[in-house]
Order: sequence, then structure tokens, then C-alpha cells
Amino acid sequence: MKKSILLILSLIIWGNIFSQIDPLNSPYSQNGSYTVVMDSVMNSQPTDMLIFRPSTNVGGPFPTLLFQPGANGTGTSFINKHSYDLYWSHLASYGYVIFIINNTSGGPNATLFTTAHD
Repeated sequence: MKKSILLILSLIIWGNIFSQIDPLNSPYSQNGSYTVVMDSVMNSQPTDMLIFRPSTNVGGPFPTLLFQPGANGTGTSFINKHSYDLYWSHLASYGYVIFIINNTSGGPNATLFTTAHD
């Protein structure tokens, strides 16, 4: 009985290991067709925004994403507007415009979101 349970568990675990999608075979493992530009906007409202966008206006308008990074733990500063650069650059290469609000001092701030959207 113990051997059959062990065999069943081994097969389940073995099957799960080899049933995962290989990220290198994903259509998203390569960048999209757009060259990406990263703009840092220091004198904007809200202040200190980062923008990832396609380098061309041909093919627009582009879908947009407004993002605020998560809050840092007490006494830490590990998360900032550049924490997700790899992901946002990749998404922008597929024709998205991403606005990142550099506010990690707490939870989501509706005023900053509304101001950035406007």
C-alpha cells in the first residue's frame, strides 16, 4: 500500500514537472516589433513619472497602462519606479504605453492616479 501511494505521488510530481510551459517557447519570449523609448518626466503632475512607449507614433493610438509600484516595507527602499523596467520595456515593445508613478510610500494613491490620468 505504501509503495503504491509513493508511486502515485511520484507520478503526479513527475508529471507536473514536465507539463510546465517552457518560457523560451512562449511567443512572448522575444520582444515585439516596436523599438522602446523610456522617458523620465520630472516636472510632471504627479511629479517623477516614468514612461515606456513605442518609439513611433505609426500604428497608434496605443493602449495605455497606468502603474504605481508596490509599497516598500518599513525602513526599506528596494522598490522604486525602475523595479519593473524589464517587464514594462517588454510590454512596450508590443505597442503599449506604460506610465509609472514613482510613489512607494504607501498604498495606492487615488489622487496621484487621477492626476496622472488627467
